[in-house]
Amino acid sequence: MAIRERVYNGRDNSIVLGLLVDGSEWSAAAITRVVLTLEDDDGNPPVVIDSDSSPSAFDWTDEAAVLDNVVPVLTMTLGAESIPARDDYVGTLVVYATTLDGNNGTVWDDKLSIEVLA
Repeated sequence: MAIRERVYNGRDNSIVLGLLVDGSEWSAAAITRVVLTLEDDDGNPPVVIDSDSSPSAFDWTDEAAVLDNVVPVLTMTLGAESIPARDDYVGTLVVYATTLDGNNGTVWDDKLSIEVLA
């Protein structure tokens, strides 16, 4: 069963993810950029939230133990991003980091189920 995340427009609710790479430790300091792309079932233009243009939407300064490894914790606070309200977004999360794929971007998840509420 997939996890369905909710974003409340105008609110400070957060989505928090522990970023584990192949069961290995790595540092949050290696992250340089995060991009979340939200697509809906109707073929509307995707909503793209990029840490380069919306730095307050993403925080990767924390680290935590996940399966006995210390990994970055990504917090996405998207309520101020004015995302159109829909219940059928599928999100693709791309993480750019100096230690991952030469900083070309790693698709972290391409099936994040996200509902945006007004």
